[in-house]
Amino acid sequence: MKFDWEERIAERLSRVFPLVNGASVRIDDAPGKREDGAKSGYIQFKDQPRISVDQFGDGMRHSFKVLACLIALEEAVDEDHPGMFLWEDPELFMHPATLGRLIKEVVGLLKEKPIQAFLSTQSLDVQVWIGQLLNEKFIDSKSINAYSLMLKQKGEFRTRLFQGEEIISWLDSGFDLRDAETAMIDQSPLSWRLKSSEEGEILW
Repeated sequence: MKFDWEERIAERLSRVFPLVNGASVRIDDAPGKREDGAKSGYIQFKDQPRISVDQFGDGMRHSFKVLACLIALEEAVDEDHPGMFLWEDPELFMHPATLGRLIKEVVGLLKEKPIQAFLSTQSLDVQVWIGQLLNEKFIDSKSINAYSLMLKQKGEFRTRLFQGEEIISWLDSGFDLRDAETAMIDQSPLSWRLKSSEEGEILW
């Protein structure tokens, strides 16, 4: 069976960015005369000239690279040869809503093959989207861990481990996974969930 990875990229990308739904994706030589053989992604709507992925903005380029790498990695792994995916700052260049759709597509790909993913982030949006997918049971709570890492004075390095259900409980309480010692209750944007008037209305 032929592996049409361009078609798979187009399918996943259109779920992240509905505006490219129905367009085809091609991987071809990068724009300009490059001697290093670099490749680039192109999006083409029916009866229209193809457009470089870069022309759609940084968020589209970021998403394209993530999805293309993972789809290619899927074809190279099996139970005897598992894969590893490192994703630093998933939130870069991403609108919060689009970020949520991208994370869901990435998780969907990870569920299909034996690939372990490591995410490094300082983003509240990433925390909340992961929590949402846990609540929806789209992510198996037994398959995810979160680590809070803190470098204190005099070079003291502290860590805390959160496991699936604990992540949900922590977020439901309005706490911030990034500060496992104090939870930053008074400083975190999540704290609005805990603040209410005597009548039970949320204070903004």
